Amino acid sequence: SRANCAGDSLDRNANALPSPRLTKPDAINSAINNGGSSSRPSPRTESTETLILRMKHDDAQLPMIVGIGASAGGPGALIKLLGGLPADFPLPIVLVQHLSAEFMPGLAQWLNRSCALTVRLAEMNELPHAGIIYVAPGNTHLRVSADKRLVLDSQPGRYRHWPAVDALFTSLAEAYGARAIGVVLTGMGEDGADGLRTMRNAGARTIAQNEETCVVFGMPAAAIALGGAEYVLPLPAIGAALLTLAGTGKPLVRSEH
Repeated sequence: SRANCAGDSLDRNANALPSPRLTKPDAINSAINNGGSSSRPSPRTESTETLILRMKHDDAQLPMIVGIGASAGGPGALIKLLGGLPADFPLPIVLVQHLSAEFMPGLAQWLNRSCALTVRLAEMNELPHAGIIYVAPGNTHLRVSADKRLVLDSQPGRYRHWPAVDALFTSLAEAYGARAIGVVLTGMGEDGADGLRTMRNAGARTIAQNEETCVVFGMPAAAIALGGAEYVLPLPAIGAALLTLAGTGKPLVRSEH
């Protein structure tokens, strides 16, 4: 991790209140104690079955890409989530996992062996295609450009983490607007919270992993506190949500992980 500039801190005075069904960590308590308010509704936290049944996809605005961010506990969560998606999942996936640079190739290879989808490190200027999960290399921000090509940035910039989930999510909001899905998984800190809110404000569909299934309920809690999460879901339900929001009626693949 790299030192964060003052402008990277989250302004919790504008936070949305979290769902009352969530245990409130310090980040959420801060939002409540500060009298935070937002035009965004609280995240949807009904039973998992009800949420999935009620999810709607817009045939005129089907998503074109999925962005996922994770940190502490992420590899285990990713193997369960991505391992359950079918080989014909209709959207490309771009992924930021906080991990030392030397371990990133091994992570991509490990996920590739365990998933029906192809998993590999992202390359500069390539167009993302369905059926492939593009992993940000170590010490490199992964973004998507206005012409929807992958961009690798070797400069850490203002972000505490490198690669940063916020950098990816902000670029998805700019490039795809409402036609994207953002997912924040288990992780320490606040990376991804501001970016997920930016995606939601652009009309994208957004998901945060719930506390009960997180190894560290830091990044999802921060995203919820900022009003960035449309849905708060347990890890086993996120794959089904992605299939529903992507407009496919296909079931999840049975995962052995």
